[in-house]
Amino acid sequence: MPNSQSRMIESENEFNRTIPEWKFSFIAWLFAFCAVFVISNVYTMIPIIKDFSQELHVSTSTAFWASSIFAISYALGFLIFGPLSDKLGRKQVIVYGLLFLTVTTFSISLVHNI
Repeated sequence: MPNSQSRMIESENEFNRTIPEWKFSFIAWLFAFCAVFVISNVYTMIPIIKDFSQELHVSTSTAFWASSIFAISYALGFLIFGPLSDKLGRKQVIVYGLLFLTVTTFSISLVHNI
């Protein structure tokens, strides 16, 4: 029985459940913190862009584009994966997204130039 301190979470299946309001708020703040942390990585590149470009033997302009492409892709991801998670289910999109992130991160570790 939901009360004023809980929130009903609806899903596509019959397993609707009620979670406490504090837990819902914690999860929302955690996701917001993670989003800010990820997008702040765009700004961590600025002081090291010269070293980054020298290490990868590219121009500074090309190195800045790598950071810009990340920011643009991050923004477009919200527009694509938000509606996709509404259609397919959030858990499925998160699991496949983490799997893709794992494969991509490993692949990027093998790159030695842009």
